[in-house]
Amino acid sequence: MPSQIKASELGQDITFEIDASAAGSGNLEIMINGGRVACKVREL
Repeated sequence: MPSQIKASELGQDITFEIDASAAGSGNLEIMINGGRVACKVREL
């Protein structure tokens, strides 16, 4: 994941992967900026 967002990247979609294969069963929750930024999640 990026530690900082460049000004040229503002307003653009960003993609990253989270490997939770060793986490066991449960729910994965992703919130960006306190839930104020929309996000989409898909299973690989």
